[in-house]
Amino acid sequence: MTLGGIILKKILIFPINEENDFWRSSNDLLNNVVIGGLVAEKNSPYIGKTYNADNGVIKDEWKSDIKQCDEIILFPGNISDERYREIIEAGKSYGKPIIATDEAWINIPLECRAYVTKFEMPHIECEIPSELHDIDVPVITVMSLGEHAGKFEIQLELKRYFESKGYNLLQFSSKEFGEIFNMNLLPDFMKQEMSMPTKIKLFNEYIYRMTREHPETDLIVIGIPGGIYPHNKIIDNSYGELAMVVSKAVQIDINIMSIYCVQELVEKDLEELSDYTHKVFNCQTEFFNISNTFGEYEYDGIGMQYHYYEKKILQSFFEKSVKAMLFNAYYSINVKEAIEKMEQELLANYEVI
Repeated sequence: MTLGGIILKKILIFPINEENDFWRSSNDLLNNVVIGGLVAEKNSPYIGKTYNADNGVIKDEWKSDIKQCDEIILFPGNISDERYREIIEAGKSYGKPIIATDEAWINIPLECRAYVTKFEMPHIECEIPSELHDIDVPVITVMSLGEHAGKFEIQLELKRYFESKGYNLLQFSSKEFGEIFNMNLLPDFMKQEMSMPTKIKLFNEYIYRMTREHPETDLIVIGIPGGIYPHNKIIDNSYGELAMVVSKAVQIDINIMSIYCVQELVEKDLEELSDYTHKVFNCQTEFFNISNTFGEYEYDGIGMQYHYYEKKILQSFFEKSVKAMLFNAYYSINVKEAIEKMEQELLANYEVI
């Protein structure tokens, strides 16, 4: 498919579900890519829903779309080995490249993996600086209490808003497929075994170098994978290492915290979280995304289980009077108001923006 002389790659997404619903409404942010098909799990409530690529309709079969697509992307879900095997065999028979996220890869049958590739973090060579560089561009970070907390939806909304206002973003995705949305990926050394001081210096050098390569940059946005502290003794979220590295490598101007949806949320919880980020990451947090997700750990071997709430349940949170700015990127509740407030804070403190 071509648009204005540019060849656009058509991708097929499987499965579409609550965790990656953003594919339905982010066609405007795709980078030389169009949605060639969204396929849901069997008996999924997503079957029959539309998405914004030529008013497409979500199906539970891929035969009609797989022939026309250029690439298949596999995501995690409540998918049987046989279901993954079927789509991989279908893609293979039509010669379609298949790529999987890290979470999906774990569930792909071993005998099928030879035909599937994984998204990879880029290998970046950086010299360790003798001292940290000053980064003279404002920085927004997106953190969360753990996985599946809606960070990527926030990053998409930040990109949509600031670029629509004419700002030049240097954006780093918390997801390994961020390049599809014209975001940069975090370098592979961020997940390599090395001392934290070394990792901090390398990331500082990398960001400094990127700002010199892109002197037009008005704003840096960094999505930080994982959580900021352990969920329990088993789910440790790497003890918030990545958030620690980023916060020590760059000065964070605005931090957004995405938290799980819990009915008993009170203002004291938000204040304690803000105090924690101030003490540990040297950034005050006044913007909170109330995700549509609730995560709980099952101690019978199942591990973390995530539940997704409808918009009407989340609405009650936004009726509470709290000092912090609350929003929900998944259902676009208070999103514009929150980002406008961020913009005003940056304009008040930075001439560059």
